[in-house]
Amino acid sequence: MRVITDYTGLSLKKNIEKCCVLSHDALLDTDGEKGFNTLNEEIQVKNEKISYEEKDHRLLWLNIIISNIKNNITGIYHGITKREMPLFLNEQEYRFNHRKMGKTIMDKIKKYLQRSFPISHETNSLYPEYFCSTLLLNRYL
Repeated sequence: MRVITDYTGLSLKKNIEKCCVLSHDALLDTDGEKGFNTLNEEIQVKNEKISYEEKDHRLLWLNIIISNIKNNITGIYHGITKREMPLFLNEQEYRFNHRKMGKTIMDKIKKYLQRSFPISHETNSLYPEYFCSTLLLNRYL
């Protein structure tokens, strides 16, 4: 997630191209904002007004995420600054993406700790490139 200051077509296109791989197989659901029409050449855009009276309208999950973010800002954090906004959005994105992890996260941590081994400071300073690459490899196992 990132903060977008204006909703012009070029600005939206630039921000979306930074974080997404655009292909004609993908579909972008929007709420009728005209700025998204600049992406019609790269991606399928469904740019229509949303009927919020429907129980399961097509942007329901987006509204739930935004509602959770607003509630966290006002209820838990009691407001955040502009400087903290990117970190806050990253945290909210992580929480949403890992909302179903539950107790399994502790099982994963336990598994990684059981596979790891202690090293001394001297060993680490002798071969820093080995241990850095090992740590990166273990991250993806």
